[in-house]
Amino acid sequence: MLQPVSSPIATPCPPQASPPGATGVRAALTTAMAGLLVGLDTGLIAEALGFIGHDFHAGARAQEWIVSVLMIGALLGSLGAGVFSRRFGRRLALGTATLLIGAGALLCATAGLIGQILLGRFLIGVAIGICTFTAPLPAWRETGPWPVLRVPVVGQLGHAALGR
Repeated sequence: MLQPVSSPIATPCPPQASPPGATGVRAALTTAMAGLLVGLDTGLIAEALGFIGHDFHAGARAQEWIVSVLMIGALLGSLGAGVFSRRFGRRLALGTATLLIGAGALLCATAGLIGQILLGRFLIGVAIGICTFTAPLPAWRETGPWPVLRVPVVGQLGHAALGR
C-alpha cells in the first residue's frame, strides 16, 4: 500500500496580519469621542452648578441630584447596552445614544424647571452608559491580531473620559 508523503512544503504558512486601516482608525475615533462625552459633561457641570443654583434657586440637595442623576443614567445605560447592542447591532446602539444626547441637551438648554434638567441629564447619562459600553467594542475588534494597539486605542476612552 502506498502511504501519503507528508511534506513540510504542503503545510501552508499562516497569513501575516496587516495593521488596521481606515476601519481601525474610525473605530479608534469613535472610542475617543465616546470618552470625550463623559469627560466633557463631567467638567461642564462643575462650572454650571453655580449658575443653575442661582437661576433656578436650587439648593444643595437639588444640585447633588443634578450631578448624580447622570451617573444613575450611565449605570442603567451600560447595563442595558449589551442586550441592546447584541439584539439590534452596535451601530443602532450608538445612533440611539446620539439621539438621547441630543434630546437630553435640548431639554437642559430649554429647561424652565429643575425637573427638566434632571430628565435631560438622565437621558445624557443613559447615552453615556451606552457609548462607554458599546464604543470600545469595534476598536477592540478592529485592532485584530495587533494586541500592541489594543491597549492604547481602547485606553483612549479612559484618557478622554478623565479629560487628560
